[in-house]
Amino acid sequence: MWIHPFTDGNGRVARRLLDAQLREVGIGTSLWSVTRGLARRVGEYKLLLAATDGPRRGDLAGRGSRTTTGLVDFCAFFLQTCVEQVDFMEGLLDPARLLDRIEAGVGEETRAVAGKADSRKGILFFGAVWHRQIRTGGSIVFTSGVAGARPGPGWSVAASICGAMEGLTRALAVELAPVRVNIVSPGVVKTPLWREMPEEARVSLYASEARRLPVGHVADAQEIAEGYLYLMRQTFVTGQTLVIDGGGLPV
Repeated sequence: MWIHPFTDGNGRVARRLLDAQLREVGIGTSLWSVTRGLARRVGEYKLLLAATDGPRRGDLAGRGSRTTTGLVDFCAFFLQTCVEQVDFMEGLLDPARLLDRIEAGVGEETRAVAGKADSRKGILFFGAVWHRQIRTGGSIVFTSGVAGARPGPGWSVAASICGAMEGLTRALAVELAPVRVNIVSPGVVKTPLWREMPEEARVSLYASEARRLPVGHVADAQEIAEGYLYLMRQTFVTGQTLVIDGGGLPV
């Protein structure tokens, strides 16, 4: 399907229409966007897009006054760009390369702050900063989420982040000892995190979770805060993930 509503609007129409059609047949998630790929090849994109509105190129180049060949060329370019973006995200989330990217990112931050830092020691640099700021007997408590242990469709990025944070917690517990390092992994909690959802959808989410959970209700912030206080006070716990999800993982 192709439409020609106005000269400078075909680009927006093409992106929205083709993205919707891909999703209709089950291709595409929130993890990748064809728009990023088109932005990287904007010159070629605009050239091929403009060519779709060109006149027919001979008797065998389609029906009517518009060129089919130009449209085929544009569609091939568009689909190739989609594949490139899928490949890009697949490489970005490759667990074997994840640590290298974390270290490179942290290394850039440390160089910006200190003007000198080996990127391979970036995480330990920040750990040392935390270490100096923590009083004797103090601890570090991070926040993760149950998506790392039980991800849903479309949650690959969130699950990767949660899993990485839990691994970082265990590593820092060793590197920063005797400072204790732990992490809390909550389930669904009634907090402003969900404020962007329509109220009806939010209420429905809480109700469905309450029916699923063995405890029969969704947590409020105070219930989760008790877990942080426990990890702060419990001096014989380090490198641990404290799951507070109302029993959601087993069910």
